[in-house]
Amino acid sequence: MGNNKVVAKAKKRRVIQRADGTTWRIRNLELAKAKEHEVKLRKYGINTKQFELLFLMQKGVCAICGRPPKKYRLNVDHDHKSGRVRGLLCWRCNKFLVPQQHTSDILRKAADYLDKIFDGRMLEV
Repeated sequence: MGNNKVVAKAKKRRVIQRADGTTWRIRNLELAKAKEHEVKLRKYGINTKQFELLFLMQKGVCAICGRPPKKYRLNVDHDHKSGRVRGLLCWRCNKFLVPQQHTSDILRKAADYLDKIFDGRMLEV
């Protein structure tokens, strides 16, 4: 019986320790988000000030579609081969560019394809 009390107390302590860790994040949510953002930016070789400067240069909108971010921050777009930071994109445009095969030539061909005036419904069978 005495052993069960020790285990129960140990479990309770663990819960309290976890709760303390999460309550700090809840109490300091803005600071926690800022630190997470800083860590992500370091991955691309830029700091917060450089991100803010890019954001201002782009007038706070996506470099491709020109829309301002709604829920999330703009993503840092970078060349996976050279590491060069190209600009900031919304999540939709960034997701579109994710596949490694998307070179500028392929994107130009895709744009030409979309600009073609063709209607497959007009084909005679």
